[in-house]
Amino acid sequence: VNGDGNNDDWELKNIEGYPNCIIEIYNRWGNLVWKSEGYPKNWDGTNFRNGQVLPDGTYFYIINLQSQIYDEPLTGWVQIIK
Repeated sequence: VNGDGNNDDWELKNIEGYPNCIIEIYNRWGNLVWKSEGYPKNWDGTNFRNGQVLPDGTYFYIINLQSQIYDEPLTGWVQIIK
């Protein structure tokens, strides 16, 4: 997110195979900071409500692929370091 061209956004490989997926990213307090239906653009560490760059820290994601094959959501964390 520092604009150096390295790891400035979160690219999800093969996500285009799940056009109806729902992606949510939360901060450590459980506040939703990013939501996407489909994944039309990679998340760049900004808040979807106001476009501001989020502070350094750990963020938690839930990816619901909306798939009959993969019915459990994928969860984990991603770190923002500037």
